[in-house]
Amino acid sequence: MFRQHFYPMLTAVIASGLLLMQTAQAAPVAVVNGDPISQKTYEQYLKYRTQGQKDKATSVNRKALINELVNRKLLLQEAKKAKLHKDPEIKFRIEQQEMDILIQARPCFRSKPRKIRSATRNYAKNTIAKSLVPT
Repeated sequence: MFRQHFYPMLTAVIASGLLLMQTAQAAPVAVVNGDPISQKTYEQYLKYRTQGQKDKATSVNRKALINELVNRKLLLQEAKKAKLHKDPEIKFRIEQQEMDILIQARPCFRSKPRKIRSATRNYAKNTIAKSLVPT
C-alpha cells in the first residue's frame, strides 16, 4: 500500500519542483508595455556590455543595467511604432549590421585572427596589387 501512494506522490513533488524552477527561471527582470525582458536577455546583455570579462561583470550595477535595457526597449518600441524599420535606408543599414555581426562571429575569425589578417594581407599584396599594375 505504501508503494501505491508513495511513487505517485514522489512524481507529483518532483514535477511541481521542476515547474517551480521553470517559473523562477522564466520570471522577467522587467516588463515594458507588456513586453518582458527575461533573465536570459539580462545575462546576455551583461556579457555583451562587459565584453565577456567576468571581473567587469561583477562590478556592474544590476538596477542600472536593467534600467538601460528598459530604456532600450522603450526606444525600440517607439521606433517600431514610427515604422522606421520599413524605411529603405534603415532596412539597408540593419542588413549591413547583421552581415557584419555574422561575419565577425564566424569561428575562424575568433579562433585564429592573426592567420586571417595575414592571409588577407597576402591576398591583397599578391592578387589585388598585381591587378592594379599595368601590363
